[in-house]
Amino acid sequence: SATTTRPPRATPMLILATSCAALTAPAAVAPSPCLIAPASVADTFERKELASLLMSSFYGTPEAWRGPIAWAQRAIIEADVVNDLTQRLEFYAANPGTVLTARDPASGALLGFADVGLSAYDVARSQYRLPGARADDEGGGGATVARPYLSNLAVDPESRKRGVGRMLVRACEEEVRGWGALDAEPEPTRVWLEVSEDNEAAVSFYERLGYTREGESLGREVRQRAFHFDVGNVRRLVLAKSLPET
Repeated sequence: SATTTRPPRATPMLILATSCAALTAPAAVAPSPCLIAPASVADTFERKELASLLMSSFYGTPEAWRGPIAWAQRAIIEADVVNDLTQRLEFYAANPGTVLTARDPASGALLGFADVGLSAYDVARSQYRLPGARADDEGGGGATVARPYLSNLAVDPESRKRGVGRMLVRACEEEVRGWGALDAEPEPTRVWLEVSEDNEAAVSFYERLGYTREGESLGREVRQRAFHFDVGNVRRLVLAKSLPET
């Protein structure tokens, strides 16, 4: 019988750091109405719903030809995503940050979601993580500064080209504006994010929304192979956008 191989466990800011890497080209039509609302820390079903959408957005629909190992690993990764979302929502309950959902106003169907929080930026490692979370490599975390960080932007594949991603990004920016002045970040406040450097569509999407390239980073992400998943290093572009004062 086949042996199930579990990929290395995803730590916060690992799987979900691919957030910005899973986007398609910007919407070509006027945005469709949708309801933007924060996810609930108490709603277990909603967290599972978010994790399922993220997996479909990043890795597509499960396909039988990939075999039992890929199917088993996918289930494990999705459970890890649920746990990661739980940690984030619990952290955001007492700290700046939120997971924003977009739903169809008529049916209530989940169309997408995004995560924005005041993350710890490890200067030495060029790495973002929730405050208190361990660094991806050994030796512990170095000196950090707090930065508003947008991640986990995922849109249901059947709901793309409708402006859902743009509305979620704008809502995340408004969330950051609501935090007021940040002592750790020079004025004006900037929102930061990362995109896999080979994802030209995602880079174009964010540049159209006013984000500019600020540097590069190296991070670990879960990757889908033909018959399994693994974790590997991925080069990313670091983008940022200054939020004008209102």
